[in-house]
Amino acid sequence: MNYYERHLGDYAKDAGHLSMAEHGAYTLLLDRYYATESGIPEDMPYRICRARSAEERAAVDVVLAEFFQLVGGSWRNDRAEEEIEKARVRIVAAQENGKKGGRPLGKKTQWVASGLPVGTQEEPKPNPDKSSPVHQTPSNQTPEDQTPANAPIPEVQASPKRKAADAADRFDAAGFLVQNGVEPQTASDYLTLRKAKRAPATRTAMQDIIREAGKTNWSTQDVITKCCQAGWSGFKAAWVADQHARAGPRLNRDEERKRTLDELTGRTRHGKPQQQNERDITAEVIRIA
Repeated sequence: MNYYERHLGDYAKDAGHLSMAEHGAYTLLLDRYYATESGIPEDMPYRICRARSAEERAAVDVVLAEFFQLVGGSWRNDRAEEEIEKARVRIVAAQENGKKGGRPLGKKTQWVASGLPVGTQEEPKPNPDKSSPVHQTPSNQTPEDQTPANAPIPEVQASPKRKAADAADRFDAAGFLVQNGVEPQTASDYLTLRKAKRAPATRTAMQDIIREAGKTNWSTQDVITKCCQAGWSGFKAAWVADQHARAGPRLNRDEERKRTLDELTGRTRHGKPQQQNERDITAEVIRIA
């Protein structure tokens, strides 16, 4: 069977109390049940439900205990068995009608196993939601079209968004920041901030931040620190342009040391010599260093 109806009222009454994980387990087990038209093999429920964690396996156990019975090495569901049997009756009736040339024309009425006149029956419409579970009536299907019980479970293809997220996970954003002069702890704090803001730390995003940092007279460490302090997941040089103007160019340590030595030895720009003994000069140089 590749189709069955979903009776919302029946499902809500019987299974509305299940958790989200238990709903998922019930859906996957019923999909397999109707697809194979047979019970679930005793050792297959976890694999069919893709249950890997202890919590997921516990959800499968709850569903099996409440809706299935272990009979002869397979898990059986009474409602599914009823629906499958009804489907087989309709399949046989359809095959018999086919041998007689199909549905009769004109006013002649022919009754079939469903209890309805042939002329009043409607062809079942495919259900667009093929993942919806339980309490369903299947479409006509020949035995040749049925999926064998040992059919492999198809692998789910990852979506483009999932592939992009996996690629972001493989990119070592922390290592990239450290290579560009950011301290490991600062890099870790910044990536935690981006994660909280749901901003993936992709290679493109990190390269953009490093490029914007290069447009300032700040070090990359200072830029990332500022992002952590201000709660910025990204960075633009324009955001700190005013601070650059107020702060002016920074003096490196060599320039500061030279200027201080000039002042201590009396060579100031105002031409006012200062008397300073050798001990004081040495102490000041050590402090600057």
